[in-house]
Amino acid sequence: MQKVLRMMVLLVCFVFTVSCCFTKVPPINHAKIALSANNKVPIDPGAVVFILGKDMEMEGDMSGSGIIIESNKKESWGITAAHVCYPEVMDPWILRLDAWMMITVDINGDVRPIEVLALDPSTDVCIFKMPYESVAVVPLADKMPLIGERVYLGAFPLGVYEPGHVPFFEGFYAGKLNGKDSFTIPVAPGSSGGGIVNQRGELIGIVSMAIEGFENLTLTANIENIQTLLDVAKKNPDRLTIIR
Repeated sequence: MQKVLRMMVLLVCFVFTVSCCFTKVPPINHAKIALSANNKVPIDPGAVVFILGKDMEMEGDMSGSGIIIESNKKESWGITAAHVCYPEVMDPWILRLDAWMMITVDINGDVRPIEVLALDPSTDVCIFKMPYESVAVVPLADKMPLIGERVYLGAFPLGVYEPGHVPFFEGFYAGKLNGKDSFTIPVAPGSSGGGIVNQRGELIGIVSMAIEGFENLTLTANIENIQTLLDVAKKNPDRLTIIR
């Protein structure tokens, strides 16, 4: 038992939040490591969004990823990581809420403001909405895949973004680790908030953490975490709800 406990402690020590999951946006002439949006994966690239956050009191932009889950003619709802929506929920002294501004950029390069509806720092989930109808959405799955089943991620690691391209990654579901669902799929700073889907194109997780020194082992918020916060947001769609 003591050996098991020691191993668990070591695992916890190695887990870290991906960049605190933002990354400085690189120069515009960075290498194009993104895959074509026509790649045959079960994620419609129109549902994957690049998220930019700007601290109005400090220089520089930071980036993350998100996925659109619902849409109508007036607005679209999306999901990302809580530390992408508001970094200070993870480290309160870094930023103030009223100093943090966010936008999304879609596959066509269209820029839109984000309104945060709900966030839960404990599960690292954030629900947001935007004032437009999305060309695509990703439905939420009703169960997790079996260990070893193939999964897919749409995200923007290292702030790599260009209109007409969406980076897609392939991996496998690896089961539970430290109370979170784990996947063997590559991530990097900037991948945070990216949606992981099963082979049917249904959302099964949101990138939250990685293992330090081996960022191909990824931890995510799970279906239950996402659905719980989504229900909270729908009960209070006109104001920000923070789960304490």
